[in-house]
Amino acid sequence: MTQPRIHGHTQSGNAITDKDVEELAAEAEAGYDVDALIARRNKRGRPALGAAPASVESVRLDPELRGQLLARAHTEGTTPPMRTEAASAGFYQSPPWGNHPKIQLVTVGQLLAGHKLDMPAGGRT
Repeated sequence: MTQPRIHGHTQSGNAITDKDVEELAAEAEAGYDVDALIARRNKRGRPALGAAPASVESVRLDPELRGQLLARAHTEGTTPPMRTEAASAGFYQSPPWGNHPKIQLVTVGQLLAGHKLDMPAGGRT
């Protein structure tokens, strides 16, 4: 018995065989419900940041700063885009206690190890 021909893999790692290709082609030839596809569109991907679709912005970094960004992201188990987005959110200004990052990237492991969030001292006057 011969092995089925593999045309690639899905995002989850499953092999795409001749049978899968035939099923997808039959589905496409039968036609898609466009209204159902449009209704499903907004339920996938990242959640919206506001009332309208957000734009993707790039930043220019000199090689030294980019190296620092990559090193910090690697050390903290994050990605450069996550670090950039957190930095671009800015700071919460608390007059008695100073500025605190609005978005802080902290892993569960860091929290369990006792890492504290940078936030105003609550309950004090």
